[in-house]
Amino acid sequence: MPLSCAEQAANATPRWRPDQHTSAANLLHAERVDIANAWCRMLEADRADKSARAQDVFRAVLTGNGLHPAIAASLVPGSGVAVGGSFQVEQSLARVRLSEKATALAATDGSFGVSGRLDVLGQGDRREHRSNARVLLAYQHLKGLADYGVGNDTRRENVSFYTLDRTVLGGMVEVPLTPNLFLIGEGAVLRMDPGHFSSPTLVPDSGDVVAASVFAPLEQPSTYAVAGAGARVQYPAGSVTTGYSTELGGRYRQLVDVGSRGGSFGRADLAWTNRYTPTTALGTFTVAGLASMSVLPSGHEVPLVLQPTLGGSDLNGLQSLRSFTNFRFRDVHRLALTIEHEREIFGPLATLVFADWGGVAPRVSDFGATDFHHSYGVGLSVRAGGVAVFRMFYAFGGGEGHRTTLTSGVDAFAAALNARALF
Repeated sequence: MPLSCAEQAANATPRWRPDQHTSAANLLHAERVDIANAWCRMLEADRADKSARAQDVFRAVLTGNGLHPAIAASLVPGSGVAVGGSFQVEQSLARVRLSEKATALAATDGSFGVSGRLDVLGQGDRREHRSNARVLLAYQHLKGLADYGVGNDTRRENVSFYTLDRTVLGGMVEVPLTPNLFLIGEGAVLRMDPGHFSSPTLVPDSGDVVAASVFAPLEQPSTYAVAGAGARVQYPAGSVTTGYSTELGGRYRQLVDVGSRGGSFGRADLAWTNRYTPTTALGTFTVAGLASMSVLPSGHEVPLVLQPTLGGSDLNGLQSLRSFTNFRFRDVHRLALTIEHEREIFGPLATLVFADWGGVAPRVSDFGATDFHHSYGVGLSVRAGGVAVFRMFYAFGGGEGHRTTLTSGVDAFAAALNARALF
């Protein structure tokens, strides 16, 4: 009689546990056991449970302790598919749990990035009620970033392209005051080194013949000292599978141009996300809004590479106005609103329907409802552990055609200190 999945896993010794000091060989062995066990349990499950077990397989292959393949729809929007690997180790100490992770990705357009991250997580059954901290060192070499000019009404044909070397060394800490209220503090050093730009233009009266690209300096390299503080409120405390949940977070950062070239500014970000899942069969409805406002001292300006953008995805993976090209609109202030519905159809696959609105402006008083751009779309998502890992969607509306795009949750793996950071 064949052994059950539980019996096979029990026989696959030595078995690694998070509270053990272990060699890399034992850790990799434990990872193989976990993947084999997840696969076995999926095959063993009945039809009603097979969907959840399929997500467990994705989770075991792509996340957790050990060496994993890292695959992203892009390293940064427009870079092409990125592949690489990651290595993660978790270890429990007396009062905290450490999670160390190193990741490397290279994209088809020549962009690449490497990062090292250390998470210090409070011990306890309810992680969200403990103080948590993160330290990150990351470097990215990004190519082919698009710039359409500043403003909400720029012309698509005025596009230019540039490269960017970006380095961040920083840390953040999140401290719970109550189960629902958290305070956040962070500090970082940010290095931005933009390269030349190329401006492909059509030769007059020649149809689609492209003129020779123009290369010129974009901006001088700049180094920023960054300090920020904020708070977030969530209800209910902890994660939920059905019912209503909401999270409201705000943060203010001061970015000081160390070279004193007139590039210092402040950035205030406010994000509000509301989710409602009547039942698992009906899926999840999400309404999310974001406001990014810049505070400029006299004689200073926000450099191009740090201006918030809307359209496609921004440098940090925020998806908005998805029928437009990446970075389509940029300015010192932005507002965005998204409505989505996601419903599981089988295993890790789920349907996606969404609508986006948003706009940018040089002054807060310039925002008007009639100036907002919009887009709509449908698609599919691949999930692991209930979180979307990949999304493929068709977006339309807004007056600039349509886009069919594949995105992933690790597109901007080294861009931020944490999921809510907006560098």
